[in-house]
Order: sequence, then structure tokens, then C-alpha cells
Amino acid sequence: MQLSIPKQYLLKPLQTACSIVDRKTTAPILSNALISCHNNYLSFLATDMEIQICHRIVVENLSEFSITVAARKMLDIIKVLGEADIIWKLSENKIKIQQEKSLFELHTLPSKDFPLMQSNIDIKDNIELNITQKQLKHQLHSVSFAMAVQDVRYYLNGMLFKVENNQLILVATDGHRMACSKSPIQASNSIETILPRKTVLELLRLLDDSDNNVNIQINTQQVTFSFGDIELISKLIDGKFPDYNRLIPQNHPFLLTLKRADLHLGLQRVSILTNDKLRAAKFILNQNGLSLFASNSDNEEVKEDITASYNGNGFEVGFNIAYWIDVVNVLKQEDLTIALNNSNSSALLIANDDIHEYRYIVMPMRI
Repeated sequence: MQLSIPKQYLLKPLQTACSIVDRKTTAPILSNALISCHNNYLSFLATDMEIQICHRIVVENLSEFSITVAARKMLDIIKVLGEADIIWKLSENKIKIQQEKSLFELHTLPSKDFPLMQSNIDIKDNIELNITQKQLKHQLHSVSFAMAVQDVRYYLNGMLFKVENNQLILVATDGHRMACSKSPIQASNSIETILPRKTVLELLRLLDDSDNNVNIQINTQQVTFSFGDIELISKLIDGKFPDYNRLIPQNHPFLLTLKRADLHLGLQRVSILTNDKLRAAKFILNQNGLSLFASNSDNEEVKEDITASYNGNGFEVGFNIAYWIDVVNVLKQEDLTIALNNSNSSALLIANDDIHEYRYIVMPMRI
């Protein structure tokens, strides 16, 4: 079989699929992408059996076929070819890729052997949600940085995804800090589960900042996100996420109010002279507001005064400054409130807007 396919039909869908392909997998077929054409849809699908991504585009006058081919090799080839149409010649176990003076030949594996994660769109116990890409991406982005990385507490290597009282609640923690974002959503049922870290990162890569819809079908076993030409299916983490409400301080009496831009600039300046490993800095609170102080093993010091309003007692508290830089990098709200108690208590950052309710907790450290 011979096919002529415009390059623009191939490049973006292959890039979408290739992100989850593992070069070192013990199952060779999982290094492949399943490429098929059926009912005028050209589909590119890849999976690692924990997450599956399918990118479909509408085509016309293309013969139906189904092959699996090394995904990254195919992508590398398409990238370096010119803009003219690309000729595919399919045989039983090979594909020839030709354009003008270039000719590549790759091995294929039978498409019937390709392992598929079945979509749960038609499962009866699903909860169905709809949200804009912009809103979901913003919520994921504002929380994802606090996820743990390869923690032995496997349930922390992901993000709490909870729907309750017509609110979408996303929470992430690594045991040293916690981020929580809430926003309104229409939902007839409640659910609480944990999205794997890889799934969250893929969604952040694929979602755009548009008001286009994301359809979410979720149950206790897996979740399907459908948006635009993309369908992402993911298994869920089977575990119990910590009770985030118990971790949010309720009675911190002292309030520090300041501008996000002022805090961001101060943190960047002070971080220059922090120790590369500890990243420790002091937050000095008094009637004048907030001062940041850090020193390093070379006996170098830095102090930065930040314009702020503060209503409490004077004290000093140590923090990992990287935890504060992470949060101000993702926030869009300009007015921040930080609730404090004493040098041994966590700090609670509050950053609400018209839609989102945001809380960020940072544990102190000894300096």
C-alpha cells in the first residue's frame, strides 16, 4: 500500500504521542506508536500501560491502514524532511518513508499486538465533568510544583483530584510544603482520587490557555481527559492522600500583606547568596514589615527589606527559600497575605481571586 500524507498531518500528532514513549522499555512494542486511519480519522497513539495518549486528526481520501512503528525514529525523520508531501509505502513488516531524494526504511510490528488501555467513556459508574482548558491548566500549574518526586510515600508522587460541593479541589504536597487550589465546577457527584505525577505533567504540556472544553470521565480505576483532537487515558494512584484540611493552619493571628512582585524580586536577590544545598533564609518580621536575610559558608551575607504591612509581634523564622520562589513563580494574583504564628509554626499563604481559592503552606526550618 502506498500513501501520500502532508507533513503537517504528521509532525504535531507524533510529538504529542512521543512524549510518553520510553526508549528503555522491556517490551519493544511500547517503543512504537500505533498509527492508523479509519473513518477519515488519522490517529497516532502511544502508551506505557500507565498512561495513553491518542491524537486524532480529520483527513480525506486516505486509505485505511494500521501499523506500529518506532515512535521517536519516525518523529526524528519527519522533523528533518522538507515541506512536500511524504510518501509511505507499507508492506507486511516494513514501512518506507520517501520524500524527493530521501528514503528511509523502518521495521514495523503487527498492530494487533499493540496493547491498548480501554477508554472508560461508556462505563456506567463514571463521573463526568466539563471544564475549560484554561481553568484546568491554571489550577494544575498552581499546585503541581509541590508534588513529591520518587517519594517512598507513593501517594505523594501525584496530585489529589477531588470533586465536592461543586468544587474542583487540587492538592499536592511533598511533606515540606503543600499547595491547594479550589475552583467552581458543575458536578452531580463527588469523587476523590490521586492523579499520577506523569499524568499531571502531560496535561500541563498538552492543554492550552483557551476556553475550549475538557471533558473528564473519571471512576475509581482510571480517568479520561478529552480535549480538542486529544484523548489522554491514565490509571490512578491507589492510595489515601493526607487530609489536607488538617494541614491548613486555622488560628495564625499575625497577618503580613504585600505585593507578589515585591516578594518575588526580594526572594530572587536573597537566593543568590544562599547555600546551594540548604537554600535557607530568614524571614524577619517587625513593625516595618518584612526583611529577608541569608548567609553562606563563605561568610557572605545579604539582607533585603520588602515593603509590607504587618500587624503582629516581631520574630524571625527560617524557610527553604526555594519553596517560596516556586509559589510566587506560578501565582498570578498580585496581592498576597501570609498568616504566621511564631518561629516554630508553618506559614500560610493566601492568594484568592474571583474564581480560585488558593492556599499554600510552608514548614519552617532551623537556621
